[in-house]
Parts: sequence; C-alpha cells; structure tokens
Amino acid sequence: MTNVRNLALVEEFFLLMQRPGEAESEATLISATIDLSEFDLTEAELQKLRRVTCRLELSLLTEFCKHFEAASVLIEVRSD
Repeated sequence: MTNVRNLALVEEFFLLMQRPGEAESEATLISATIDLSEFDLTEAELQKLRRVTCRLELSLLTEFCKHFEAASVLIEVRSD
C-alpha cells in the first residue's frame, strides 16, 4: 500500500519556443508540484488519479506538438 502522506503530483513541461524578434529558439522548462497529502486519497482514488494523469499527459503533448518545435510533457505522482 502506498503512503499517500509522502506523495506529490508533479507536472513538467519542456518547450522549445521562439520569442518575437528573436532569431533562435529557446528551451523553457516549466514545473509545478502539488502536495497530495491534504486530499487524503484512498489507494483506489490514487490509481484513478494516475490513470487520469496519463491521459492528460498524452493530450497535452499532442497539443503542444502542434504549436512548438519540440515539446516534452511529464505528469506523474511521485514520492517526496
């Protein structure tokens, strides 16, 4: 059984972006973390959250690749 007190939802986006007026593209990393301990998730809820994040990751990556030269998306539940 997973200890939900030490879990966080982590989202990381790596995008290759070209700013207006700039000749070269610039790599940008955006990261966000949410502490899951405040939600008191059950093991079943945690499994559902993991499935949802996988679908979200794929959907975001598909959309980002339409607009950016290069993109990487990582969304996962991690132990602190």
